[in-house]
Amino acid sequence: MTEKPFQINPFQVFSPQVDREVRRLEELREARVSESSTLQEGLISLLDKVIEMTEILSACTALGDGSGMDRCEYLYGEINREEKILTGYLVSSGMGLHAMKGVIRFPYRLKRVGDLLEIILRCFRYRAGGGIPLSDKAKLELDQVFTILLGMMGHLRDGFVSPSQDLLTDLSRRSKTLSEILDYFRSEHWERVEAGLCAPEASSMYREILDSVKWTNQYLEKMSLDLLTLWESASKDSVGGAPKALKGEDTRGEAGATGAAARGLREE
Repeated sequence: MTEKPFQINPFQVFSPQVDREVRRLEELREARVSESSTLQEGLISLLDKVIEMTEILSACTALGDGSGMDRCEYLYGEINREEKILTGYLVSSGMGLHAMKGVIRFPYRLKRVGDLLEIILRCFRYRAGGGIPLSDKAKLELDQVFTILLGMMGHLRDGFVSPSQDLLTDLSRRSKTLSEILDYFRSEHWERVEAGLCAPEASSMYREILDSVKWTNQYLEKMSLDLLTLWESASKDSVGGAPKALKGEDTRGEAGATGAAARGLREE
C-alpha cells in the first residue's frame, strides 16, 4: 500500500498556530487583516481582494460601464491597508534572514498587483465616462487575458493554502504562456492601428491595460518561484523531523539583525 506523501506548507514555519486555523482559510474573502491574523491568513485575505478586483475588472471589459468600480476602489484601499500590516508583522517577527528574504516581498508584490489593477480601473472609468469604444476583437482578447490571469491567481491562492511542486510549476508555465499571448495581442493591435481600425483614445487605453497585465504577470511569477523555493526548503528541513517552528523551538536567535537586514532588502 502506497502511503500518501507528506504535504509541506512553508507558512507553517512562520505561523505555527496555522493548524488550528486551517478551517477558516476558505472564509477569508470578506475578512480584514488585523495584527492578530496569521501570516497565511493575511496573505490569503490580501490575495482574495486582488482576485475580486480582477473579477470585477474582467466583467467591466464586456459591460463597458461603471458597475462594480466603487467596490474596486474600496478593495484597493483595503489592499494598501493590509499590506502595511503584513509587512510590519514580517519585519518584527524575528524569523531567520533566509526565510525573511523569500517571504517579506509577498505582501508588497500583492500590493503592487493592486496598484496595477487600479491603473486598469482608471482606464475603465475613463472609458465609461468618455464613451470610448473597444472593438469586439479587443474585448475578446482582454477576456482571454483576464481568464488566464484569474487562473494564475487561483493557483497562487492554492499555493498559499497547500503548495506543491506541480502546482507552482504549472503557475510558472501559465505565466510564460500569458507573456507570449500579450506579445501577440500587442502586435495584432498595432496592425489594427496602422490600418486605421482603432481610435487613438482606445489604442492608448488598450495598451495601458496590456502593460498593467504584463507587470502583474511578472509579479505573480516571482511569487510562484519564491513560494516554490520556500516549499523546497521546508521539504528538505522536514527530512528527519518537522521544521523547528513546528516543533515549538525558538528560532528568533537565528534572525540576528533582522530589522536592519529587512530595511536593506530591495524589491527586485
